[in-house]
Amino acid sequence: MNPDHNVTPADAVKRLKLYRFPVLISLGTLVADLLGRSWSDFDMEFIHVFEAILFPVAALSLLIAAGVDRKSSDKVFRIDIWLALAFGLAGLRSALWAGGMHPFESNIIILILGVIAAPVLFFLLRK
Repeated sequence: MNPDHNVTPADAVKRLKLYRFPVLISLGTLVADLLGRSWSDFDMEFIHVFEAILFPVAALSLLIAAGVDRKSSDKVFRIDIWLALAFGLAGLRSALWAGGMHPFESNIIILILGVIAAPVLFFLLRK
């Protein structure tokens, strides 16, 4: 930052408002996941099905938010997309676990998809 440039409170609030979608969607997903876990008494079968639905919904919400954020900030747009990828992979992992796949095998699949998707996404998002 430039030491001669004074950041006013209005500037700080304006910058914080840019991140409202990724923060609110992530926190909302966290709260919903914690509530689902506690209400189910940590029944892992229910949790896997619940997360298999919750995480893709969060990913889709972030993709929709990315369309809005693209107009205001390229950095926030990229954060939305990367978080959507993470939530999408987490939802797929939970769906594989809910379907009865062994956690080791499903984690390998998610690792391979993440290793493939991350560089592709990196090159698609670069300027």
